[in-house]
Amino acid sequence: MEWEIELHDEVEQWFVNLCREDPVSADRVEEAIDMLAREGPRLGRPLVDRIKGSSLHN
Repeated sequence: MEWEIELHDEVEQWFVNLCREDPVSADRVEEAIDMLAREGPRLGRPLVDRIKGSSLHN
């Protein structure tokens, strides 16, 4: 099962710009997003972590 990853508009625009300006880094970001889609909440550090102060925890 793959998880659906939703990007906020600002993040999507940042990623589009990154693809143009630094394709190597964009590839690494895309790999991390793909891994998050595959693993979902099971994915842990160093790729994901809790957001300090958030009421939602993984």
